[in-house]
Amino acid sequence: MNLSRILRSLLPSFIPLIAYVLVDTFLGERIGLYAGIGIGVIEFVVVLVRDRKPDPFVAADTLLLALAGAISLISNNDIWFKLKPAVIELVFSASFALLLVLPERYLKAYMERQLKGFEFPDSTLPAMRKSLGAMLAILAVHAGLTAWSAVALSTKAWGFISGVLLYILFGVFALAEFAYAKLHVRKARNAAGATRGEALLPIVDETGKVTGQAPERLCHSGSFAAVDAPPAPAHAGPGADNAVSANAPGRHLLHPAYRLLVVDDRGRLFLRRAGPAGPAGPAGPAAAGADEASPPGAAGASGGAVAHWDVALSRHIEAGEGLDAAIMRGIREGLGVTSMNLEAAKTRPQPSLRYRRDDETESELVFVFFLPFAGPFSLAGHEGAEGRFFAPEEIGEAARAGLLSPRFLDEYRMLAEASRAGQGRQA
Repeated sequence: MNLSRILRSLLPSFIPLIAYVLVDTFLGERIGLYAGIGIGVIEFVVVLVRDRKPDPFVAADTLLLALAGAISLISNNDIWFKLKPAVIELVFSASFALLLVLPERYLKAYMERQLKGFEFPDSTLPAMRKSLGAMLAILAVHAGLTAWSAVALSTKAWGFISGVLLYILFGVFALAEFAYAKLHVRKARNAAGATRGEALLPIVDETGKVTGQAPERLCHSGSFAAVDAPPAPAHAGPGADNAVSANAPGRHLLHPAYRLLVVDDRGRLFLRRAGPAGPAGPAGPAAAGADEASPPGAAGASGGAVAHWDVALSRHIEAGEGLDAAIMRGIREGLGVTSMNLEAAKTRPQPSLRYRRDDETESELVFVFFLPFAGPFSLAGHEGAEGRFFAPEEIGEAARAGLLSPRFLDEYRMLAEASRAGQGRQA
């Protein structure tokens, strides 16, 4: 569950209550009620003007606020106004409880609708339901404390319990989940024999199903056979469900990786390279930055080796990390592009190809994605990393000059063949 989104949803309901407590302290209860109701109405109007449509939650909250405030003013008893946050939280609790009793597909659809651009694999749903149940318990307990403080405690005590205490409870919950996740990861790393700072990679079958996990050094050691079946066909049609396999000398622990090609609205591809100071060696996803150690490139003006141009991102997917989460993390860390940037541009990574890659040291199940996005970018990784957009004719020139990585060229040809095959089927 997205805890920050829930807290942001609840925050508007606390603003009128805070205004009420402050005004009540200095000017009295009745004026405080007028202030709380007035702030709530102003908040609704501001959201309406800003978004050009009413926010359902703010509208319902404002209506409930006005109703509770009116009853409090008529009866000359502020208890109804004070009970309002408890009612709001009970509504949230009821919606969470409904998601818990319904089939898991409804929870998945709700979360993907709330967090646009993210997809949740079925394997994450049990943990999600567990977190949802914990938050349901927190909201129910806090609603009870709020109702009790409204009846039995002072206005200041009620103000603290109904507002700040909720954020404290959720903060403790978030810290507990973080600590538990860290402990779980540490136990998994120790069980797998991973050294300090070493990535733990999932082991998968040809379909991408996780069958285990192993330290990165073992995945790259070239000494463990993962699949004994013969290589799959060399190429396949378009789409993420089409698996292809490169002809290769070795078949080792199969682990997932992704490659991201960024294209702008003019059809140009964004490529990057480590620069003259970049490392040389076999291509393979690394943990950060340019993400791949490029093979030796053409000699520069000074006679030194220049790294090849390659895709915008190429990384491993780490154990316990979903494909979409890994890609979004890589985009943020390697390209300096946040999910908010992508939402503003109304774009997201799109699956285009899947293939198996084997060499002397490792076996990868590679997922290739396209991202329609024109930047700007803030490259991280190797010192001196650079990147720019290449038009199709520039890619041809760079290929003839030996400036592109062999791996990128292979993928470029596979994508071109898949595109032609798709056009042939449509014809």
